[in-house]
Amino acid sequence: MQENTTSQNDVFVYQKIKNRLLYFLAFQIVLIVYLIIYFPNNNFEIRFFDVGQGDSIFIKTPENHQILIDTGPDNKVLEQLLNAMPFFDRSIDLLILTHNDLDHIGGALDILKRYEVDYIFLNGVSAGSPIYLKLISELEKLNKSAISKIIIPFAGEKYYFGDVKMEVLYPFSSLLGETGHNANDSSIVVQIEYEGKKILLAGDISEEIEKILIKKYGSRLQSYIFKANHHGSKSSNNLGFLQVVLPEIVVIQAGKENRFNHPHLEVLINFYKVNVREIFRNDIDKTVKFTW
Repeated sequence: MQENTTSQNDVFVYQKIKNRLLYFLAFQIVLIVYLIIYFPNNNFEIRFFDVGQGDSIFIKTPENHQILIDTGPDNKVLEQLLNAMPFFDRSIDLLILTHNDLDHIGGALDILKRYEVDYIFLNGVSAGSPIYLKLISELEKLNKSAISKIIIPFAGEKYYFGDVKMEVLYPFSSLLGETGHNANDSSIVVQIEYEGKKILLAGDISEEIEKILIKKYGSRLQSYIFKANHHGSKSSNNLGFLQVVLPEIVVIQAGKENRFNHPHLEVLINFYKVNVREIFRNDIDKTVKFTW
């Protein structure tokens, strides 16, 4: 009887060791796969998310800062972020909501519920879509310190994320509490620069604001990558503006078969007139990614 008990114990110990080895090997395999897919690199990365008819842009800096500019019209942005960030990462350094229209802030509440956001840029305009008003009312409920994280940026401010510089070009002064501004023309405009390459992101500004920016900045607007203003609408993307920006690459954030017929043919012709090297469209190319 004693020999049989000892034998059973040996089998139990052997099985326990075997299970531990299998768990260890499984862990090693998962770790290797993670390192291959998600291991932090020192590249600059920008993704123009395919979120339908709307804007959403994700930037990862070489120091692994993460910036999200607009969130599209709904929660599709969450799926895009899962592809862009490690599955366990639940933090975003900066969320910029360029203006208050649904197609730019519709996914913001979902972002704030899922992710810890260090800072939020808002244009400060009081009037806006119902989703914007709900966003403001929910901020304190989501996090008591959320309101203290809000920044109302204006032209001349520069922010640095390691070697990545972000300069605010518009609006020219704080719009905090303003009510009479056109939603599109209150868009926060930023220019990102890394290793001498600039990216111009101007929300939905109209031709009128484009002309004001030309007068203010001139050739400083020249950028390697340009996100087409207002989803490629002919109310923006004036030829004179494009002749100053002179982008090599244009990205158009427009949804497939959208009801506005964005991008407009006149705008596409303007891009060719200024010798844009490549045009990418979310409605055709899905999410577009650049890295260097």
